[in-house]
Amino acid sequence: MADVTPRLQKTGAAIAAIDSLASLAEIADRHHYVKPKVDEGDEVIIHDGRHPVLERMDLPERFVPNDTLLNTRDHQILMITGPNMAGKSTYLRQVALIISDGSDGEFCACQKRPGWVFVDRIFTRIGASDNIMRGRARSWWR
Repeated sequence: MADVTPRLQKTGAAIAAIDSLASLAEIADRHHYVKPKVDEGDEVIIHDGRHPVLERMDLPERFVPNDTLLNTRDHQILMITGPNMAGKSTYLRQVALIISDGSDGEFCACQKRPGWVFVDRIFTRIGASDNIMRGRARSWWR
């Protein structure tokens, strides 16, 4: 039995990889995700980006897709402000998920083919105790 263990492990790893890729392909097809374009330019462009978890939830309000444009010239930083529960953290998470998934070769939750350069870091400051799945923001005054 010990002599077949390496072959069984290799076969198991191959089946796991196939299962993972098939699952990603099924989700991309079912939810109309698009293939990203990673190039040598200097822009991050996302059209009608969606949060892949929140858009699947049965919420009282429809999720509103968002655009993102960042580059090294005139759109180097985003300053996102607004009242509690307005979607600031959700937007940041959405952009990070789209870039991260696309950089891993996965299709992305947006309307048109997104494009960006290879991104190796995303810096944000998000309140860690927010629970967007339950619609709860952290209250700093309690």
